[in-house]
Amino acid sequence: MGAEFARSDAAVEDMLPVMDEQTLFDFQASPKEADSLSLWRQARAREVEKACHRLGLPIGKSAEVRLKSGTTLRGLLRLAEETLWIDADRKTVILQIAEATFHISEIAAAVRADG
Repeated sequence: MGAEFARSDAAVEDMLPVMDEQTLFDFQASPKEADSLSLWRQARAREVEKACHRLGLPIGKSAEVRLKSGTTLRGLLRLAEETLWIDADRKTVILQIAEATFHISEIAAAVRADG
């Protein structure tokens, strides 16, 4: 049994791939064109701008928002969550000013505060 399965070291070395050169990555080289993340961020900014116009809200701007509960919030109005698609459905958009989050359907009035 031992003779059938025993192999010499030379036979094992013949089965291993030969690697004369190691492939090197050039981490110092930078792409000439904008990278994918930058392109995505630019596209995302355009989508937020479109949503701002569709929803009639100053998203990304300083705003004063009065909620139906009577609470008034002042500060930078932004989307509470980064989603892949911004749905203009008033039931699903969640906004935020500072640490306060609220659904778009809770807004009674909103005005841009920085002119």
